[in-house]
Amino acid sequence: MQSLTLKDMSDRELLPVMLDVANDGFVDPLDLAERLGITIEFPRRTVTARLAWLKRWGAVEREAQLDEHGRVMRTVSGKVKSTNRYALTAIGHDLATGQLRAAQAKTLDGISDGQMLLLTRFVSERSRSSGLTVAALVRREWVYRTSHVNGRPR
Repeated sequence: MQSLTLKDMSDRELLPVMLDVANDGFVDPLDLAERLGITIEFPRRTVTARLAWLKRWGAVEREAQLDEHGRVMRTVSGKVKSTNRYALTAIGHDLATGQLRAAQAKTLDGISDGQMLLLTRFVSERSRSSGLTVAALVRREWVYRTSHVNGRPR
């Protein structure tokens, strides 16, 4: 793998890998790059760029740097100092591990084309009312899935 853009891997595929690689809940971007087989000159930078976007949307967070007493360290301006490690937020974890029940999947599989359009409307409205993280990741999943065939870019 030469990059980690949305063309390469969906967020829904990336987040569970983070869970698998995580050590004490946090993952170092270099460890994630190694697991994903990213073979470019600066793999940490590539992964960190993707995780920075996921952080902006609320799916992941950076680890707070602690002092020798276990207190969160802050900069002079009051910002929390962070390490280079990331973890899934509660909503990120839910988006990474969410599953449909068999009955739900069967119902969705049986809808007509006309119903699919209404379902798309429902999903888009629901994602917007669910907050920034859900809306961003649902939109990105749609973009990924509609631009790929059998897991490969069109």
